[in-house]
Amino acid sequence: MKRERIEIKGKVRRAFSFKDKEVLLFFSNVEGELNISIFSNVSLYLFFFDKVKINLTYKIEENARLYERGFFLFKDNEELFYSSSFIHSKNSFLRSDVRGVLFGKSKAFLSGKIVIPPSSCGVDSYLDEHLLLLSSQARAKASPSLEISNNDVKASHSSSVEEIDLEKLFYLQSRGISKEESKQTLIESFLFPGLEDEELKKVVFKG
Repeated sequence: MKRERIEIKGKVRRAFSFKDKEVLLFFSNVEGELNISIFSNVSLYLFFFDKVKINLTYKIEENARLYERGFFLFKDNEELFYSSSFIHSKNSFLRSDVRGVLFGKSKAFLSGKIVIPPSSCGVDSYLDEHLLLLSSQARAKASPSLEISNNDVKASHSSSVEEIDLEKLFYLQSRGISKEESKQTLIESFLFPGLEDEELKKVVFKG
């Protein structure tokens, strides 16, 4: 599958249309909105850096499949306000999973919504939003929601704002792994469940 890289900066209001491809979207010091139409089979990877305030509206066309994954690793004063709406057409499919780790005084607020109109039967949609706090001064909130107007669908969501698991951290240290290496292992495990692409992982940590 063809892979495309797009950088989004500054004040934006743009529209995109994607079909049968992998797309890497990089957001850095940006404010605005994007409208994205999804045709056929699309994998979309979002990377957030610095200060981002963005609203994404997805139109998932009939029989289209969207796999969206978002990542960020905020080290101090970075901020993210990410609002997303996934508007489904008939027999469309969504798997969305946005995850972030926050250090220092960083902030993240996620608000994703699955929208299924009355005419959109046969939809299969799932939305994940998960945040890991590594500082008592970091602030975060995840607020996924559903707007469903058809009974012949599958739609749900999950969210969490959590701190690092001290029992897992202690266990790794008991195996002879240093505290920093243990913490790094847990961060990667949280950010990248099921992701085998090492190049994508490097993008997050290099940022």
